[in-house]
Amino acid sequence: MENVNSGRDGAVTATSVGEFFEHICMLPLPYQIADVQKVFLDAVRVLSTAEICQLEFDVSKATKIAPRALREATKIAENSHEEYGLLRRSSDFAAAMVKEIKDTFTVSAWVGGSLYGYVGGESLDDVESPDVGSFVRFSSDELDSNVLEKFRGYDLVQRKHSRAEIVSQVASELRNDDFFQDAMPGVCVSNGFVSWSLDGGLQLEEHSSEHKARVKLQCDFDPDASFSWFEDRLLATLNDLSKVKSLQEFAGSILFDVQPEKDEARRMCLLVGPQNSGKSTLLSIMQGLLPPQSIDSIPPDEWGQEKYRAKLEGVALNVVPELGGNMLVPAVHLKKLGSLEPITARRLYGNPFTFRPIARHLFATNELPRIPDKSNASGRRLLCVVFQRSLRPDEVDPDFVSKVLHEPSAFINWAAEGAKRLAQSKCFTIPAGHEQAAAIMQHGDDVAAILAHTKIEAARGERLTSDELQTALRRLSTELDLNPERVNDGTMRRLSGLLQNAYGCERKQNSGKPFYLGVRFRAGAESLAGEQVVAGTGEARGDSGVHADLADM
Repeated sequence: MENVNSGRDGAVTATSVGEFFEHICMLPLPYQIADVQKVFLDAVRVLSTAEICQLEFDVSKATKIAPRALREATKIAENSHEEYGLLRRSSDFAAAMVKEIKDTFTVSAWVGGSLYGYVGGESLDDVESPDVGSFVRFSSDELDSNVLEKFRGYDLVQRKHSRAEIVSQVASELRNDDFFQDAMPGVCVSNGFVSWSLDGGLQLEEHSSEHKARVKLQCDFDPDASFSWFEDRLLATLNDLSKVKSLQEFAGSILFDVQPEKDEARRMCLLVGPQNSGKSTLLSIMQGLLPPQSIDSIPPDEWGQEKYRAKLEGVALNVVPELGGNMLVPAVHLKKLGSLEPITARRLYGNPFTFRPIARHLFATNELPRIPDKSNASGRRLLCVVFQRSLRPDEVDPDFVSKVLHEPSAFINWAAEGAKRLAQSKCFTIPAGHEQAAAIMQHGDDVAAILAHTKIEAARGERLTSDELQTALRRLSTELDLNPERVNDGTMRRLSGLLQNAYGCERKQNSGKPFYLGVRFRAGAESLAGEQVVAGTGEARGDSGVHADLADM
């Protein structure tokens, strides 16, 4: 927003008490206070308080106008503006600001704790702007500074609490917290808005406020750009198609702002793996592609503080390159941020405000952080992509990120495929290793809980023996780099309780051998109990030590 012009059409070009006095003496007789006040309108802009007092004294002596009337003329002059008139109360300044906002932006709305204004070419006097086609955000702090700058010299705006009241009244006048609820899925770029056509292909439309885009990429879009080289590189690094698809969908959800109907709360993607495994690649690409004002870096352990939550307002992506294994992710804030529930925040020295967070969270870590929550609610908000190994020096392309950012259309097309698939399936592809990583975050080294929540499922009429489960516990412990000798009767009792509570299975015995009716190993997990488990029967041979045919029970 441009600053209010403090100049005046037809202003008196004077700079001293004597020059202003001469202009007043040249006024036609009899002297009218209204005519004198017009001179004072200019005098108060250039003279000091002491000089104004001297001018009042000289004018009163020469014109016989009462000093009280001249002092009132001075007050009116000090608080008058050529465009907005007399500005004495906070409501006057708020009305002036609202008019300025509406004159500057074709569409505007106050959402949460910020003002959003649509930047269209017609509102910029043909001046090229990087924000054309999108809504720019002004926080209450920025608007406070704007008020002070625009109305510099007016006594009322010199007080912090008065400016806060002005901003509050502007917010009340323009508030529309649901304004972006019907934003069109797509991405704003320099040459238009990329969205889907009726036949499912990508189309490039002209910029429009109806798209309600809050993020604009500073690049042109080429719909024919190929992304096969990018996807091939990811697949070679991850060696798992489900992980590539999951990353593709998450990138698509960020760029195209897709909200999957059945999986809307899954807004935190955690890239887990050793150093030099390639996990920072996606972070670097997203940080280089998105505009700086739509990105922040607020670690989860700071979400509990109002001032840090405030920084997430209007942010499309929250990127943290290293979490650390000792970090605790607060479950209550993870749930709120993932569920898009309104949350309360407060900027430094500001008033509390409520906003609906839109940020996705993209984190990288060598070690899994902890989530002190045992419910499934936290797990539904996570997406864990595991990078299995460090890359060899000959596998690392130091120019890969630069190549992607030099050809952003390839990445946009790749992300668009993920966004389209996400919109159609209404949920994310769950990558291999996700459930186990999420369980470790929630349960730490509780191998019984990890086994129960990631390797077993309810299955009516099927069963697992205690020997099978004990073998599975020890093998899983070894897989997780835990001491398998720690598996004991207490571990088995805990697992028994978890299976009965989670799946409603029954603990029974056959020839003195206990088993659990109503559960089985999930696909791919059967080998934990031995190499010769017969799927669907619970019969295990080899190191399980059970030979009875339990299927006849």
